[in-house]
Amino acid sequence: MRVSPGTIGAVPIPRLRLFEFQDQSWLPGSLRRGVVAFLALAARVTGQAAALAPKVEEALLRSGAEEILDLCSGAGGPIGPIAEALERRGVSVKVWLSDLHPTAVAEAPARSPGRTRTTYLSEPIDAARVPAGPRRLRTIFNALHHFEPDAVREILRDATRSRCGIAAFELVERRPLAMLTMLFSPFAVWLAMPFVRPVRPLALALTYLLPVIPAIVAWDGLVSCLRAYRPEDLLGLVEDVGAADYDWEVGRISIRGVPVDATYLIGTPR
Repeated sequence: MRVSPGTIGAVPIPRLRLFEFQDQSWLPGSLRRGVVAFLALAARVTGQAAALAPKVEEALLRSGAEEILDLCSGAGGPIGPIAEALERRGVSVKVWLSDLHPTAVAEAPARSPGRTRTTYLSEPIDAARVPAGPRRLRTIFNALHHFEPDAVREILRDATRSRCGIAAFELVERRPLAMLTMLFSPFAVWLAMPFVRPVRPLALALTYLLPVIPAIVAWDGLVSCLRAYRPEDLLGLVEDVGAADYDWEVGRISIRGVPVDATYLIGTPR
């Protein structure tokens, strides 16, 4: 098991169990689509792909996989720009997007430039019970904190049972600076929503006339920070999984221009 230097540190804030709107099955589709579309745009414009692509490429090589199954995809999030970054690095990979609530995934812009090797799965996919299929690298971007520890263990065990590599990246942190950043997220929503594609009049109304989408983004962002797993938390979960025939790596990645580091967990079969 490898741990990046400087990864382990004092825990400033305890992990709290609070609810996020995106986890609720009753959340109207119009609100869910607006939130995940904004998050997908934010992932693209903040340059996360350039920072995360090398680690994703490393995980692909170590796992021996030629395709990626992205879990908890929302509207695509970082995986689209990362696939494009991999292409620029000379790594051509087929990407399958999936979600437990696939409506937002299915309506994402599948025909956008640079995404011709991306396929959206229309059936619901549970990250802890992935149907049998080809051995693909499983990725999870900014969604691991949605799961309680027992569920994370099941996600990891399901990957090891299928002998699949798994790479999880979190772009939220349980630190005061990260939480302070989330308090300003409504301003980002108000600035960005006109550039979200496709343009949806209802999403614009729920952003400017009745600012429900900015409120959900702010609340879920703040709660995400409070629910985030620190590297030492992930190390403990890996030890509980007990997959001795897997290589595990935990660490942090700095993202230029973003005041929050990405935390990652990579597991690959030997």
